[in-house]
Amino acid sequence: MDPNSICWKSKRLAGRQAELCQTQPEIVSEVAKGAKLGVRECQFQFRFRRWNCTSHSKYFGRVLQQGLPPAEGRLSGIVPSGHAHGDVMARGSEWTSPRLWTAALSSGPDVWKNGSSVSHWAPDIRETAFVYAITAAGVTHAVTQACSMGELLQCGCEATRSRAPPPRPAGTPPTEGVKWEWGGCGDDVEFGYEKSKQFMDAQRRKGRSDIRTLIDLHNNEAGRLAVKNYMRTECKCHGLSGSCTLRTCWRKMPPFREVGDRLLQRFNGASKVMGGNDGKTLIPVGQNIKPPDKQDLIYTAESPDFCLPNRKTGSLGTRGRMCNSTALDVSGCDLLCCERGHRDETVVLEENCLCRFYWCCVVQCKKCSVHRELSLCH
Repeated sequence: MDPNSICWKSKRLAGRQAELCQTQPEIVSEVAKGAKLGVRECQFQFRFRRWNCTSHSKYFGRVLQQGLPPAEGRLSGIVPSGHAHGDVMARGSEWTSPRLWTAALSSGPDVWKNGSSVSHWAPDIRETAFVYAITAAGVTHAVTQACSMGELLQCGCEATRSRAPPPRPAGTPPTEGVKWEWGGCGDDVEFGYEKSKQFMDAQRRKGRSDIRTLIDLHNNEAGRLAVKNYMRTECKCHGLSGSCTLRTCWRKMPPFREVGDRLLQRFNGASKVMGGNDGKTLIPVGQNIKPPDKQDLIYTAESPDFCLPNRKTGSLGTRGRMCNSTALDVSGCDLLCCERGHRDETVVLEENCLCRFYWCCVVQCKKCSVHRELSLCH
């Protein structure tokens, strides 16, 4: 995604977003990469579910639009281009809503058809919460990674002078006389966290959407904390003959797959909430339910079943989806096919086989035909 095209109408962005677009467009490019990273992880985590983080951008956008009043669900100024992540041009529309900004970054301009609108006003659902969290996490991860790789002039490795000594690895005995020092290139997650917050938490319109603003901000923060709170310390030993007379340590982010796994757990245990009378607090729904903490995902309404195609909810249905005929979980044919049944088909696929490495440096493979038994939903 070209950052200049995003910032072409930067006067329509929220204040800090506009400032960043004008002064640091290279960071906008990393923000876009992070949003796409989030979408790919969403598609992996939901690959066996009825809503599989649909790659068709217009349907992905419908899920993001859950909770939008009609005025915010309409973007008559979005002009689709031929590229999936092409120009983002906002004419006569305000790019202050994090929903619109998130959707544009993660799915490109085709999220909304020219002149399309959302006539319904559905509350936030679990899927919306996950999309917001994984996108905010992706932006945090991508920007931080770019800092460590030296791709951004505004940041670099983590400053470690005032940091406490690294913890001794679990299960290792105390080592007398072993010196340590912070070194290498630790990930500056604070910089990535702040840039993600700056973009994803742009001020939304006040008024009737205050509760939804609180929900969006909460889920954004949960995504960022899934990266920030799980930094790990890595160390390397130095010394003669394999001894460890000096340990050099640095802090690294968790792999993004691990972030996605953790957010999927939060999705499965997401808390249903309602707005307080003051319009500024969120209250858990149900008796004896503890208030959600900062890392929990929250939502206000149950999800549709996603069994049948529905343009309003962003559902493509599950007809033709591949399922597991022996599984009892969400990937099983009973659940995934919504009890409509399934059919078994044998397909012939071509795969690489008998691969050999030739010096230097080529791998050559033959093509082999493989018969696979697939179960497909009716």
